Amino acid sequence: MQGLGITAMLFDHLFPVFKEYGFKWAETGPQLEDNFKELRQWNALNPEFVKRRRCWQKAIGKE
Repeated sequence: MQGLGITAMLFDHLFPVFKEYGFKWAETGPQLEDNFKELRQWNALNPEFVKRRRCWQKAIGKE
């Protein structure tokens, strides 16, 4: 379903509901800080980044 506008349709439906219930802010689930496609969807809401998520890799043992 990626790239089909499903997220836009969901936001279009949910934002009025959130406003009706008085929501002032929200926090997303975990997203890698270099997943620009995922992060770009929030640009219209002027996001404030309060957490960063990174993955590190280290080889263990002998090669």
